[in-house]
Order: sequence, then C-alpha cells, then structure tokens
Amino acid sequence: MNPCHFLLFSKQFFLVNPLLKSRKPLHSSENIYENDKSYIAVMYSEDLVENRGRQISLPNGDEVALFRYNSKLHAVSNICPHQHFSSICDGVIHNGSVICPMHDWAFSLDNGKCAENEASLKVYAIFEREGIVYVEDSIAKLPAWMNY
Repeated sequence: MNPCHFLLFSKQFFLVNPLLKSRKPLHSSENIYENDKSYIAVMYSEDLVENRGRQISLPNGDEVALFRYNSKLHAVSNICPHQHFSSICDGVIHNGSVICPMHDWAFSLDNGKCAENEASLKVYAIFEREGIVYVEDSIAKLPAWMNY
C-alpha cells in the first residue's frame, strides 16, 4: 500500500502522509468544466511520480488508480474486474499496461482493455494544470457484476 492517501472533506483535499505533515491542503471549491465534462482537483502534480500508482476516491465513491507513464497521465478504475480487489494502483507498469498484482491480468492504461480476455477497467479523463491533477468527476454507476 502507498503510505500517502487523500481524503475529501467538503471538497477540500488533505494529504495524509507522516513525512509531509506541513503540507497545505489542496482546495477544490468548485469543479472545472472542459469538453462537456466535470473535473475535480485530486492531488498536486509532483505527488504523481513516473511509473508509480496512486489511489484516490472520488466524491461519488469511485476508487480510481492514477499513473504517470512516459510523462502522460492515466486514470483507471482501481477495482480489478476479476475478483474485485482494490489493487490496480499497486500494479507494475509494463509496455503501457498496468499488471494487477493479485492476478497478473494486464490492462491498457490508454483504454482499460485487458490483454488476456474481454475484461476492462473504466477509464477516466485526466489532465494537469498549474501543478494540480484533475480527474473526471463522473456519476457513479454500479459495475455489471454488482447488478445481481
């Protein structure tokens, strides 16, 4: 697990990390709207390092894994569709795919598709501006496996 986690309280993000106790909170007073999508500030750009995943929770409850690979940002569901473990953020990146640490399924960071089968991860729009990472703040939808 990553030692850093982000918590949301009334659209105010706090970095929780014992090594960075003096870090100022990241405020998100309102969503940013671009290309007909709503985005929410989730972390400082410097906290998303190359080839290491980070987990965040969106206000709608979605668990999202964030990655920086080849200097490009990626955001995918953190829930593996195989046995629904919240572990994608801990996966290893190889050739543009993240490998689930629980089952070794490889998911493309670009489109979320699994190389081994028909499974896929939800992909979120993501960008950074002025040192802040923004992720698409979508409406929560139940995964197909939960509709029973």
